[in-house]
Amino acid sequence: MNNTRQPLRRVCAVLIGIVFFAAGLLKLQDPVGAGLVVKEYFSFFHVSFLDVLSKPLGTLMAFVETVCGFMLMAGVARKATAMLTMALTAFFTLITILLVIFNPVMDCGCFGEAVHLSHVQTLIKNIVICALCAAAFLPLGKISERPDAVRTLATIAVVIALAFFGVWSWLRLPSVDFMAFKPGAILRVASEDASSDTLFIYTRGSQEGAFTSNRMPDSTWTYQRLEASGADEYFAGGDRVDLPVRNIDGDYCDVQLAYGNVALFSVYDDMSTDKWMELSDAVAEASAADFTCFVLMPDAELAPMDLSDYALSADRKTILMLNRSNGGATWLRDGVVIRKWASSQIPDMDGWFKTIEKDADAARMDYIRNGRLRLEGFALYSMLLMIL
Repeated sequence: MNNTRQPLRRVCAVLIGIVFFAAGLLKLQDPVGAGLVVKEYFSFFHVSFLDVLSKPLGTLMAFVETVCGFMLMAGVARKATAMLTMALTAFFTLITILLVIFNPVMDCGCFGEAVHLSHVQTLIKNIVICALCAAAFLPLGKISERPDAVRTLATIAVVIALAFFGVWSWLRLPSVDFMAFKPGAILRVASEDASSDTLFIYTRGSQEGAFTSNRMPDSTWTYQRLEASGADEYFAGGDRVDLPVRNIDGDYCDVQLAYGNVALFSVYDDMSTDKWMELSDAVAEASAADFTCFVLMPDAELAPMDLSDYALSADRKTILMLNRSNGGATWLRDGVVIRKWASSQIPDMDGWFKTIEKDADAARMDYIRNGRLRLEGFALYSMLLMIL
């Protein structure tokens, strides 16, 4: 009987491993997003004083989840991995039950930005994993350990590679962008004469408010969506995204982003004086290369004097969705998102001139393809090591 159950136990363990590995890797490639998820949980549990730990903790948890998934698939240290898996699953399930009960406005973040689940869907997923855990690991005493030097070395190689991948992701942008403003997204721009009929829906906690371009909320509100009567008159059709921005006078001016080559520099948190100087130089160099430049900030009035003419206000959540890097840059051509740079990757003067000369569609496809190859290549590398 024991021998007949072993294959079933391994199949269940591998299924759990696939879920853990995929979920962890999707979060590990986006440390800022992982940190935002942890920050929402801190807010839910009223421990926001821990927010400074959100990004490191989110990245560490994604790393542990990915390693655990690989070890489950590879069958390394089975008993220890089983206990860790059950502890993580129980922890996630308990939290999900609380989310279902209190129903806060937040995402579980199980698969990063790639897949969004409701609280009930997340609970169902966790219950299924609990059932798989019971089939795979209980009783613990029946788990057979099979020391394998080759697979142990493969696991060490994957752990080291994951550590490097996590550090790389921390310093760069996500390899694959799953957010609304991913490359190829088209800005939906309100016509200038439609602003009085355009409503901007914001939320603050459980409160929802509708605002117009002449009466916009303060930074405590979070942008959700845009609504307009007779929207077909005001908006071009197609699958488009809203990027509501205001100038320093508070006027809605997203139309300025929709034409020609635009370089959007994202600033969502405080930066050092040196970083501001680097950003100022980057804006000047992009402007010299004939880019129309803007600096998006939660409050344009806080922009340094030399950048005040470029500053626009946008919701912090929107800025984070546009570009994960504080001080990073995004290239738009005629309202289409082409590619993005982390703050450490922003082109110099020659780079901006070369960028503006490129075919936009080719540049966008190259950027998307390179990111996918990086993420898929790492996953394939891990799978190859597992089956050695």
